[in-house]
Amino acid sequence: NKLFSPFISPPPHNLPVPQCYRDLALVSRDGLSTILTKMNQILMEKYLKLQDTCRTQLVWLLREMVRNGIIGIDGNCMTFMKQIAGGDVTSKNIWLAENILDILTEQR
Repeated sequence: NKLFSPFISPPPHNLPVPQCYRDLALVSRDGLSTILTKMNQILMEKYLKLQDTCRTQLVWLLREMVRNGIIGIDGNCMTFMKQIAGGDVTSKNIWLAENILDILTEQR
């Protein structure tokens, strides 16, 4: 879980997120299923409380995991889509909807 913390922490952690993902993928023995479970839990329980930088990092992580074809990432995509509020036209909600749509259209 220490390798996952930079994705849900504000930037002063001094660790580049792409390098953290690379390290995480290298040391994972379970196909990142532990990380997927933790990520899903955070998305369901704490997404609205996360700072914008953390949200951006989680969307970036989702994009990379989808690109790499991580087994089980579809559940996290569904959880992200549940965070899109219907009828909410705030910039944060539109940003999330556009990013999730971009991720899914890239991987048709």
